[in-house]
Amino acid sequence: MQIDEDIPDIIDLEFDEKVIHILHRKFISFIFPFLMILAIIVGSTLTGFLGILFDPFILFYVLPVIIIVIGFILGTVISVGLLLGYFYCRGHVYLITNKRIIYYMKFVSKNLRELRYPKISDTVFQQGPFGRLFNYSSITLTSPGMEGGFTARGGFTFLFSIKGIENGLTIREDIIKLIDLAG
Repeated sequence: MQIDEDIPDIIDLEFDEKVIHILHRKFISFIFPFLMILAIIVGSTLTGFLGILFDPFILFYVLPVIIIVIGFILGTVISVGLLLGYFYCRGHVYLITNKRIIYYMKFVSKNLRELRYPKISDTVFQQGPFGRLFNYSSITLTSPGMEGGFTARGGFTFLFSIKGIENGLTIREDIIKLIDLAG
């Protein structure tokens, strides 16, 4: 039963399930990591060329052409990367209901996960400096399971992340209230 156009058709809500929040990943949460990775790649590539730049022939005749070509390639990579990133972020939908948290992502493939409140053992709020500046954050939920990784106590942990959302602290507080109600 679909109740909202923001809820994908693939998600079926239970009869008595109520949607509390519909969250989408903010595009700005993708831009900064993308640009930082791109800067590292460009910086490491340019440092490799520093040794040949001091040859006078290369400096005056070849360098202007190289700068134009690199500028064109860099502009194309940035444009295509940001366009793909936009559609990647647009494909994220997080539903907070009174019974569970549902994550749906549709980009190249589809991914649907859910986590019921009684299974949640911990919530982690994360917000870096850019997240503080542009009001986005991530919430990671953990529960006993077989997917996330091996813990120090000898068990497995299931990790469930809600990434790049607005007002993450408020959402985390709402999730904690729902966990308490379910427990």
